[in-house]
Amino acid sequence: MDREHWSVDPNDEERAGLAQLSRSPWRADADRARALLWSVQGRSSEQIAQALGERPERVRVWRCYYRRKGFRGCNVALIRADRGSAGHRP
Repeated sequence: MDREHWSVDPNDEERAGLAQLSRSPWRADADRARALLWSVQGRSSEQIAQALGERPERVRVWRCYYRRKGFRGCNVALIRADRGSAGHRP
């Protein structure tokens, strides 16, 4: 099992935000949040990727986003806003 989940350590407020985001109707947001919550529980990138139908590398990238930007690194709309990308969700 990989040990990457140790580098993801949200506080109680962040966990609550991730739990809420994991129920988002936007799959990208929900998958990122679930991946991070499962990482904290000790699941490996491979296990998470398989459950979400993603590649393990993608899960590792999501962890990296979270380590760099915290909760903002999980929410696609916030990521786009940070980048100044055009287009946003209703």
